[in-house]
Amino acid sequence: MSFPGMPTIIYDVICDGCGQSFHETRPGYDPKQPAKGYNFRMKQPWRGYGWSSFPENEDSVYGALECPGCGTLYGNGSGFPKIKARETVAIVPNEIFQAAHVTGEIKRKGGRPRKGEVNG
Repeated sequence: MSFPGMPTIIYDVICDGCGQSFHETRPGYDPKQPAKGYNFRMKQPWRGYGWSSFPENEDSVYGALECPGCGTLYGNGSGFPKIKARETVAIVPNEIFQAAHVTGEIKRKGGRPRKGEVNG
C-alpha cells in the first residue's frame, strides 16, 4: 500500500517466455497481491506505436495478462509476474506540498518579504 508522500517503486514486468519487458507497474502496485490489468501499463515506445494489450482495468485477471510480444502469460498465469524494480518515485499530493509551505517545512527562497512577513 502506498501513502501520500511515501516512495513508490515502479517495476518492469518481465516475460517468462521471451524475457522482454513491454509493461510496467503503476504506482501503488503491491507485488504480494495477485496482479490485475489495472496494475500494469504498456511502456513507451510500444504504446506510442499503437500496440494492443490486455485491457488495463479490473476485469483483466491474471489468467488474461499476456506478453504482447510472444503471447506467454505473465507469471505463467499465477498472478505473480516476474518483476524488476526500476525506479522509486515520491508521490506528493498538492495539499501536502501546500501544507508544508504553510507550516514552514519548505522555506521560500530569497527575495523581499511578503506582506506581513518579518525578515530573518
